[in-house]
Amino acid sequence: MTFKFGNLFFRYAALVGLGLTLIFNPFGGTGPAQAAQVATVNADKLNLRSGPGTILHWQDK
Repeated sequence: MTFKFGNLFFRYAALVGLGLTLIFNPFGGTGPAQAAQVATVNADKLNLRSGPGTILHWQDK
């Protein structure tokens, strides 16, 4: 019973890991720094950030 549970747990853990990898790194060639840059650009396009150097900040002046 324990061996079957361990095997099943490993299979689901591997599938979840593969799924998360495909979600957060779909192209394979992008590293974490490039993914963060893409997320930042998308946040700026949607005006989700505010502060020095962002669109919302300089429009307030």
